Amino acid sequence: MRRLSIYTMAVAAVTILLAVSIPVQDADAYVPCSDTTADVLSGGSEDVSAMYFSLELDSTKVKLLSGSWDAGILAKSLLSDVNVSGNEGVCSFDGSEEVSKNTRLAQLTFGCLAQGSHKVIVTVMYSHSDHSKTSETLELSVSSDHSLRYHPYKGATETAEGNTAYWECSKCGKYFSDSDGNIEIRKGSWVIPKIQPRPEPPEVVGPVEESDEGSIVVPQEVLDDRDATAEDTELVIAEVEMKDLSEAQRAAIGSNYAVDINLSIKGVFVHDFGTMTLVKLNFPPVEGKDMSKTLVRYVAVDGSTEDMATWYSNGVITFETTHLSIFMVVLSDYTPPGDNDLPDDEGSDDGLPAGILATIGAAAIVSILIVAALAIRKRRNDKGECYDIWKC
Repeated sequence: MRRLSIYTMAVAAVTILLAVSIPVQDADAYVPCSDTTADVLSGGSEDVSAMYFSLELDSTKVKLLSGSWDAGILAKSLLSDVNVSGNEGVCSFDGSEEVSKNTRLAQLTFGCLAQGSHKVIVTVMYSHSDHSKTSETLELSVSSDHSLRYHPYKGATETAEGNTAYWECSKCGKYFSDSDGNIEIRKGSWVIPKIQPRPEPPEVVGPVEESDEGSIVVPQEVLDDRDATAEDTELVIAEVEMKDLSEAQRAAIGSNYAVDINLSIKGVFVHDFGTMTLVKLNFPPVEGKDMSKTLVRYVAVDGSTEDMATWYSNGVITFETTHLSIFMVVLSDYTPPGDNDLPDDEGSDDGLPAGILATIGAAAIVSILIVAALAIRKRRNDKGECYDIWKC
């Protein structure tokens, strides 16, 4: 009796393991193919009392969603015997009917999981009034193509989230990171969080000199030392010409954006202020970059660099400096949190899909039962003698 109980538990556990290991595709995941319907046409047959068809298809890519018999045939059939279910269909007639060549027997609607063209083999069997049967094989082709809507990149600000560029399919409701709809991503993975506010830059007293590319606060003491006013200043911000830089500077800058910033007071360029000031650069968000990590670096003639205290907000870079010269803007790639190349599994916990978790759980049950069976089978009595309870 004990042996039967252990065997029964083991068999039950194995049954659970096998049951949860078989993947079941959610029917809602199938969407109508681009060619949603396909006609089943007869090759020609006479004296037909009933028809039956079955389908052969790759169920991982396409399935029959619904089907209906042709209205002309349907009118002649016994309505109570008409059935299209799963991958099969049957139709009986009130007496025998003649099915001529290229008669549309049925119209089928397919759902697709994968893009591309999918082959469907239809086997049609005819029953005749003399009880004989004939059959023919037809080959259908259905295809699936996404209908993609483009969502362009939008940079995040301190007040609003942004998004990376992505595509949304209006047919299947899935999301993709490429225009061909091949790389599926998680819903919401395109969101770029708001830029976290940083402490405000220190206040610098002095007039602000502006240009189309940005602005600078001219320290009042710098003006006083030169007996000048704001009207005597001119700011020039220009993208550097790499050919005008030293080899060491070109190597340090690489592919980064670099600017040459100059301020003239009474027609004389001032490079060293002797005190801290603030420079602002108009710099729209760059797709694929984390603007909250923007950094400005001073680039010396010998190629050495110095990081400047930098802030980024609403399309403007602000940085501190005591001197003007060549500066480069260093941007960091935006990295979405987690792995977003695969869609979330509906109804599963974060982490492993539900099917895998169930399989692991069932496997654990089997392992526990096997260990328990071995432990029960061999025990030792108080004298250390081994005995077998199955033989007691």
